[in-house]
Amino acid sequence: MTEEVELAKCAALQKASKYVASVLVTPDQLDKVEQIRRKIMRNKAAVDSRLKTAVQSQIDGIRSGLNELKSAQEDIAYVKKSLEEVSNIFVECEPLNDKLLKVKVAHERHAKLAKTNSHLGLIFNVPETIKLTENLIKEGKLLQAHKNIMELEATRDDLLLEVYKIYKEEGSKESYTDSPLYAYFSEVDNLSVGMKKQISMIISRTLAAARHTPTELVTSLRIVEREERSDARCINQEKLTGFMPPGRPKCWKDHCQAVIKKSVENRFDSNQLELTDKTDKMWLVRHLERMRALILDDLISVKHLVRPCFPPNYQIFKLYIYYYHDAMSRMLEGFALNQNPSRPNECVTLLQWIAEYYGPELLGHEELKDYVNELKLNTTKENEEYRLEDLLSKGVIDSLTELYVKTTAANIKSCLEKMCLSESQDWNQDKLPETSGDGSFQTSLPIILFQMLDQNV
Repeated sequence: MTEEVELAKCAALQKASKYVASVLVTPDQLDKVEQIRRKIMRNKAAVDSRLKTAVQSQIDGIRSGLNELKSAQEDIAYVKKSLEEVSNIFVECEPLNDKLLKVKVAHERHAKLAKTNSHLGLIFNVPETIKLTENLIKEGKLLQAHKNIMELEATRDDLLLEVYKIYKEEGSKESYTDSPLYAYFSEVDNLSVGMKKQISMIISRTLAAARHTPTELVTSLRIVEREERSDARCINQEKLTGFMPPGRPKCWKDHCQAVIKKSVENRFDSNQLELTDKTDKMWLVRHLERMRALILDDLISVKHLVRPCFPPNYQIFKLYIYYYHDAMSRMLEGFALNQNPSRPNECVTLLQWIAEYYGPELLGHEELKDYVNELKLNTTKENEEYRLEDLLSKGVIDSLTELYVKTTAANIKSCLEKMCLSESQDWNQDKLPETSGDGSFQTSLPIILFQMLDQNV
């Protein structure tokens, strides 16, 4: 430390010497020595003042830190002493656990009785509430009816949970479904079934409901969402207690999607029932055009009218596109597999319609194409089942093409044979064939042949 101080003094002396040498260059500058000395002394005093302030600040900080450490040490000692006292108190209180066991049992019994007491009003009014709810369902007041159903189910589930716990504690092999309470609330399940039927009926005519009674549709979907949340709560409860309320999970959302799919299938089936006259050569063209217009109109209606009524997590527009695509695929596959070999032009009609399926007249329409592309490129695991596959499999398309080529080739061959036979008979007649203006013989065979090729190839 002393050596460092000496080195610092030497460095300061050298620096001072250089400074003096740089200031007093000429003899006439010696008159300014006193002025320079005072300036340097002022600077020195300012530096000393700052240094003292900095040192004092550091000393104050150290003093404050030491005080904090001392205070922390005292706090630690106090906490340690308090923990020892608490530990001693716990040791002394341990025997109280056995002494208060009766109080614990009484408390649990009181809690159960209090819960039962809170449900007494609903329990006594169950038959009346059931009748009222049945009338509400018939009148179409579904929200109020569902509120009553949820209250009845909540009361039933709480009571059956207690019965389940009692059986479990006693090690009984009986099920809560054997208790009188379960039989007493049996009509509640019928209310739920009636509500499900009403909602299914509304969902089955989603397009019409969205156009004319959107409030009814939204109400039904709100009820379905409530039931989905109740299902989630019951599943979590089962993980904790092992108890699953009767009739749960209801899975009404999955049921609604199944109803929508069935309604789309029925819409296609009802249009196919109109195909009574297949003797008309243009029946397939007209039917496919009718289906194209129906699909396009329905999907645009779903986008603008149905989609705002459904929760976003349903992705209802994409779901409808997938269901219509699936129904159309099955319908075309039925046509292709039952194709009449005597009508090869129908094969061409089917193949041409399939080629134009993703065009602007149908799924390539401005209103649909973005969503269709998402479904075609859908690679997410959770939505993989709703990916748009080919309208017809390659095998079916190949069989259609093969049937058309084979039938057309056979028809052309048959026609050629007949035309050649007819021409041969004409040439073998007693009269001369027709002649042109320059006296050459002529025949209409090439014209007929090219017309036939133009129509079939």
